Amino acid sequence: MRSHNLSLALALCKTAVSRSLRTHTREGTNSQLKRSAGPSAQIFFANLECGPTTRCASLVATSARPPKHALMWQEMAHRALLHAGRVAPWIPVWACLEHYVLSFKLVDGRSMQPTFNSRGRQFNDLAVLDKWSARQLKVSRGEVVVLRSPNNPKEWLTKRVIGLPGDCVRPRDASASQVHVPRGHIWVEGDNEHASRDSNHFGAVPAALIEARICYKAWPLSESGRVGAREADRDRLVYRAHCETIAGAAARSMGTLPWHLLPSRRS
Repeated sequence: MRSHNLSLALALCKTAVSRSLRTHTREGTNSQLKRSAGPSAQIFFANLECGPTTRCASLVATSARPPKHALMWQEMAHRALLHAGRVAPWIPVWACLEHYVLSFKLVDGRSMQPTFNSRGRQFNDLAVLDKWSARQLKVSRGEVVVLRSPNNPKEWLTKRVIGLPGDCVRPRDASASQVHVPRGHIWVEGDNEHASRDSNHFGAVPAALIEARICYKAWPLSESGRVGAREADRDRLVYRAHCETIAGAAARSMGTLPWHLLPSRRS
């Protein structure tokens, strides 16, 4: 009887030990799987160990979290809005300066070679435009100006001023007679007489068509510098009026200038 009870106790102990070993082995395997698994699998194991309420809350939190690329785009949009807010107050200032004071323009075509585009027709030089002087009509003989074409208002021309109001100019065609530049007009020509359509074709143009005076060449850097005035020869400029600028010529006639540019009359 005693031997039977002893064998029964040994069998029960063996069964308990084997169950304990299997439990520890399963827990170790599960912990290894959790450590080696990715984020999604770890969330799955955590949901299995939690109750139904905790499991639903974790799923909702996981689904509500935005992806990393969305957070990156949100950060970039926020920074762009901050920079736009800093730049926006300066836009009216820049527009005013560009319209009334200074601006930049690419000079195209061959009419002003070799002063501009000396590298070829496919290369355009960058020029700095002085719009303030043009608005004040402070343009002298020999200076380069940008003006609207008298034949096409949508076309911009880059020419050199040869004659001011009151001057007498002999056209490039030697057989043509000299031309008297009327009041409020100027005589313009391109430096490249073989590829320029200028006053030799359409005559003197109104000074009101002048948009700006070119004062500086910014590009290419090897040719950058001030664009100086170059007056015509004496055989071309037959008679030179007693004025140095368009404003001076208009002041002599008293009537071609706007009221705010007219000199004060003394009684």
